[in-house]
Amino acid sequence: MKIFRKYGKNSPSSDYLLGLVELFLEGTATAEQEAELYAYFSSPAGGDADSRLERYRPMFAWYAALPGERMAAAGRRKRAAAAWAVAASVAVLMAVAGFLALWTPSAADEAMELYAGSYVVRDGRRITDLRAIYPELRMAECLSDSLIAAAESAEFRAEDLERTLIEQAISHIDDSDLAATIRNELL
Repeated sequence: MKIFRKYGKNSPSSDYLLGLVELFLEGTATAEQEAELYAYFSSPAGGDADSRLERYRPMFAWYAALPGERMAAAGRRKRAAAAWAVAASVAVLMAVAGFLALWTPSAADEAMELYAGSYVVRDGRRITDLRAIYPELRMAECLSDSLIAAAESAEFRAEDLERTLIEQAISHIDDSDLAATIRNELL
């Protein structure tokens, strides 16, 4: 038997085993201590068995008969450690998520993303450092925006001018039916 190997040819003392039973009943026995108790109570009772221990034999026989009970008792500490590890992981995950939710990129970060991959050629050298070329990129963007606005305005003025000329020309036509037909065709 496993228990007797630990103690040589002599069995452990009754007081020692009663101490293990007390730890077991309090739920603080280690897996090794529980294994000692299961080994002791699964062996046949001798004639000189301590009556204080023998009253626990049916209880340990019942525990031993439960499927997986020994493994469950031995794994309590592992499950508790795993639960703490999961709780700590969740806490870290929530802290990271909170940081990411509260962190907002600055305007400079957004500008750097917008101009990623841009470059300027100065004196035949290609410069890709966004911090160095950012003012020139902004100036080019403003120039582009103003050219687009001017083109849209000129386009509007050209359409407006064309409409005005057609209306003036139609206003000189005395035949109202002919003027209406030309207006419908041209405008």
